Amino acid sequence: MITKEKRTQLIATSLVVLSLLACVYFILIRPQQRKLGVFAEKKNAANQKLKDINETKRVSATIESELAQVSAQLAAQEKNMASGDEYVWMLSTIRQFKLAYKVEIPQYSTIVIGENSLIPKFPYKQATMTISGTAYYHELGRFVSDLENRFPQMRVLNLDVQPASNPAPGEFEKLTFKMDVVALIKSRQ
Repeated sequence: MITKEKRTQLIATSLVVLSLLACVYFILIRPQQRKLGVFAEKKNAANQKLKDINETKRVSATIESELAQVSAQLAAQEKNMASGDEYVWMLSTIRQFKLAYKVEIPQYSTIVIGENSLIPKFPYKQATMTISGTAYYHELGRFVSDLENRFPQMRVLNLDVQPASNPAPGEFEKLTFKMDVVALIKSRQ
């Protein structure tokens, strides 16, 4: 059996050892654990940033290829835009295009070149030419539709359609029309 004096010494020694262990834990170990926690958070943030950078690199390659593709499409579309003498270009384009349709266009106005009013803040100018003539309803509809589909840089505006005055015999269904054809022109720089 342990004597009372030895038991008291054992309890005192145990308390001192526990106090020393608590001091070591609170003074040395706990601050190190906090620092390790901060480092773990920084590591996780750095890993997330690395993942974001890798994702951005992966996406940027895709975006770069899409940009090259869209730039090539834009260059192809710009080749179809009015060039040189805009009046001659529009006149010859419309005359050549109308050959496939039963549309008569005897009047072509001079063109008006100005800033683009179709799409704001667009880097192209526009040329507007007023044309008028006669056609049957369905032929005129096909002509306008096919013109805008074949030449996406051209639009038909202000289409005015009326029955033909003094039609020839057998042409009572013919219409007279007047329309503005607007074409984009690449700005000269």
